[in-house]
Amino acid sequence: MPRGFPVGRGMGGFGIDRYIKGYRDVPNVTLQILAGVEGISYANTVDGATTTLDFLEFFGESSNNFLPNGEPVLRYGDHILLDNHTTHHNEGRYALGWWMDQHGMEVVYLPTHLPEFSPIEFTFNKIKTVAKQENIRQSFHRNIHVGVYNCVERITGHDMRGFYRHTGYIAI
Repeated sequence: MPRGFPVGRGMGGFGIDRYIKGYRDVPNVTLQILAGVEGISYANTVDGATTTLDFLEFFGESSNNFLPNGEPVLRYGDHILLDNHTTHHNEGRYALGWWMDQHGMEVVYLPTHLPEFSPIEFTFNKIKTVAKQENIRQSFHRNIHVGVYNCVERITGHDMRGFYRHTGYIAI
């Protein structure tokens, strides 16, 4: 993909605890990810549900990290696709919007109640499928954060291109 092309990156979070069958005492952990057509750019986990502060800190963390090729995770010209989670609105919306403007990025909000138009929903569906595999389930039992990252590692650039292609946001 040409360097100047504005890359769409979906950002989202979900509570992984609901998807781990057989472990009733699993704590609530929320996964936040940035995912573009090249794959997962950045991910972190938060104990419990995310707050607006967690949401904003996620962008601060991701802006200080680099992809394996040495490029920054967030780049000038990126378009960040957000769903309608409450942390993406109110104070978080204004603070993130200001920060994105300062860094030459744009926030695009996805349509409400239309998960079929959300690449991140397809990503989470694959993560949930991977989480059901026996070897992954065992890693959740030992350390839920490690289990989550084991799932994230299995999302490929090919997967993400398919998710974006399916939603129609980027012609690939």
